[in-house]
Amino acid sequence: MLWIGMMTALAADLDGDAIDDAIDNCIEVANVDQEDFDEDGVGDACDNCPDWENAAQDDRDADGFGDRCDLCLFMATDTNADSDDDGLGDSCDNCPFAPNFDQADDDGDGIGNVCDPSLLQRCEEGCSTGATGAVGPVLLLAALLATRRRLRLA
Repeated sequence: MLWIGMMTALAADLDGDAIDDAIDNCIEVANVDQEDFDEDGVGDACDNCPDWENAAQDDRDADGFGDRCDLCLFMATDTNADSDDDGLGDSCDNCPFAPNFDQADDDGDGIGNVCDPSLLQRCEEGCSTGATGAVGPVLLLAALLATRRRLRLA
């Protein structure tokens, strides 16, 4: 009985979740359930990319989003949102409210072609920005909102 008490006293549990650090999959954050959705050996409570296997927890821009799931891989951001679902986070997307997978920016102004007001004004039916018919005004509004947001961030 004394031996068991000594072993308990020697066991480390930094996060106080009653799971010995030697077998705890998240030693600095309490996670009694030990959930690990991506099965990478790092508990969901402290995994910087809980839906994607990334045991090394690499995070080259140190923003808390693991490289495997960071939508702005080379830019530290405080959100991983992607409003237009084009695979690039809003913070580093040159047109965050209209999908533009190629991030084309023909005039080099930092605003993507598909929502650049200067390009949309010159655009005629069939132009490469896709801003024809009723879509043009919607994209123009998205561009204006994006420009306003960028000015606030600057």
